[in-house]
Amino acid sequence: MGKELAEAAAAPPGGAKAVRLVRFVPRRTPWIGEGLWRRASLHWRQQIAPHFLPAWDRAVAGGEVAGINLYRQRKGESAPQLVNFFIRTPAVDPTPPASPGKSEERTYTARAVINGKEIGQPSDAVNVTVS
Repeated sequence: MGKELAEAAAAPPGGAKAVRLVRFVPRRTPWIGEGLWRRASLHWRQQIAPHFLPAWDRAVAGGEVAGINLYRQRKGESAPQLVNFFIRTPAVDPTPPASPGKSEERTYTARAVINGKEIGQPSDAVNVTVS
């Protein structure tokens, strides 16, 4: 599934501390904001990579896959919601938490798309906490 996830999966573990700090430090904060968010992004990609890379590789092996539909389901929601169709990685959900300043649990899945139609089964679910 793309260079960014593969690189994150191969990199040494990192960014866990940054994940806890990004809720307090905006990306635009001089000197530390961008670097802190980059480390947190590495951590998030490392969490997602083991689940999405195999599904992406299987789908791409079919040769005709146009991309994936990424789905998000917040804790308490009855059904997943389509985030967007992605043809490259990273597949990023720009949706902020429902309550600003509070973290929320989300579950993500992906489906391969060929000729505008979803094929196969959803990927393994990935649970993340977003703040």
